[in-house]
Amino acid sequence: MKVLILAGGFGTRLYPLTWARPKSIVPLANTPFLERMLTWLRRHGLMDVILAVNHLPEMIRDCFGDGSSFGVNLEFLLEDIPLGSGGAIRNAQHLLGEETFLVLNGDILTDLNLEKMIQFHRTRKAQMTISLARVEDPSGYGVVDMEADGRLRRFVEKPAPEEAPSNYINAGAWLFEPETLDKMPVKGTPFSVEREFWPKCLEEGMPMFGYPEDCYWMDIGTVNRYLEAHRDLLAGRIQVSIKEPEISPRIWQGKGAQVHPGATLIAPVIIGAGATVGPDAEISDTVIGPGSIIEAGAVVCKSVLWEKVQVGQGARITNSVIGARQKIDPKRILDDTAVEELGARSPEE
Repeated sequence: MKVLILAGGFGTRLYPLTWARPKSIVPLANTPFLERMLTWLRRHGLMDVILAVNHLPEMIRDCFGDGSSFGVNLEFLLEDIPLGSGGAIRNAQHLLGEETFLVLNGDILTDLNLEKMIQFHRTRKAQMTISLARVEDPSGYGVVDMEADGRLRRFVEKPAPEEAPSNYINAGAWLFEPETLDKMPVKGTPFSVEREFWPKCLEEGMPMFGYPEDCYWMDIGTVNRYLEAHRDLLAGRIQVSIKEPEISPRIWQGKGAQVHPGATLIAPVIIGAGATVGPDAEISDTVIGPGSIIEAGAVVCKSVLWEKVQVGQGARITNSVIGARQKIDPKRILDDTAVEELGARSPEE
């Protein structure tokens, strides 16, 4: 089965972190996010992957090549203009073949059982099946109304809590039969599959189903959710591989990393390869990127530092993301912020 990953957006909700790198290679616990997705797909036997890209495609290609180093076959499909979710799917028709195919949003972190979803799709003889995640407050999402067997009745966009037909939302993994492509607008037309194509298909009586599964799911497309995904990963709420060896319970330390005996590590913590933590520094609930330097007396809590960040003496960083190669001045206090990587510039400049 072919898999199409939609990675053509500019990652604007993650600004300033995506000013200089595409969302696909933003690190999640010191591993590019796309690598996390490919590992998940490979675990379910899905190795033929198409990546729809538009923003900084060469950076992604340089990182992943043809996918062979990651155990998959990876093809790149460049969009000259942003095509939206639907336009990107239609644009890939010549690569998707004549079999059922899977489409994924490029910013979902999940342990959804894809084999079970595929079985559900085939048992229901569905034309399209949409993975569903259950949320406490669905008012900020597109919500589905469905029958007991999962057949979809309608979509309700951002309903008031008391008007929501369910707590299930689109979770960003979709199965399509190949004939659905011929019902889409002509190739090269930008459109949204969620807001334009799906409602039209329901009106025409196409058999569309929702697949609810009690699994972990997170859209990492905002800074707050990116941090939340790290907290969940560190706490073990989603099981992913961590490349650094675990030296004590929920403390991981990479090759060549040096932690001063007078420093304090409060689990869970990941210290990347070649990083240095100085005397009297305190690190808690945090990911430290490879080659980073945490100087004496600095405190880093509930944060994510990318590679080669330098935190000056006595600085305090809380609930923040610090981009690659940044230098945080001594005694500086950062709270609830995101700092772009060194040299990155806003696309609006």
